[in-house]
Amino acid sequence: DFPTHTDLASEHTALGVAYFCHERCSESGAVYRIAGRNMFKLRWQAASPMVYDTEGSEDDRSDALLTSIIHKVNAGGAQDFDSSGALFPQERVQAEVRKLLATSSGLSRKDSKL
Repeated sequence: DFPTHTDLASEHTALGVAYFCHERCSESGAVYRIAGRNMFKLRWQAASPMVYDTEGSEDDRSDALLTSIIHKVNAGGAQDFDSSGALFPQERVQAEVRKLLATSSGLSRKDSKL
């Protein structure tokens, strides 16, 4: 449900915004949306990658290569968030951190949690 105009009044949103200014707030570098009494953490997701050709980009074929990319993007390339190729970029970073923690502490990957 979308909040009504009265739900978005400052008296309903100020406390949520003040949380991010408080010394006990542990969040940093994240993006949130405050709507009335509702707080939403937003995330960044990468679409399934679209592979394009670069051979010949330094000669007279560069215009044709660019046209090919334009056609692929217009056909939905680099915009597919539903396929198995879509990912959340932070997953790779978190996996590396888990691996480092497990290696440095002698725990198995299953035992180390972020």
